[in-house]
Amino acid sequence: MSVYDLFGRKVYEAYDLFIGGDRHEINVRDWAPGHYLVCLHINGEVVTRRFILSR
Repeated sequence: MSVYDLFGRKVYEAYDLFIGGDRHEINVRDWAPGHYLVCLHINGEVVTRRFILSR
């Protein structure tokens, strides 16, 4: 899983997330409010979702 800001900068990356479960927590406390993209690699496919971080 990778998370990018809307400028295309990678702000987070993690590997082997779903071997032991289906949840993953990310500490976004130090991230700036705004739009982000989450890219998940699942069974050879990439699934992208957008989320908005607000304070």
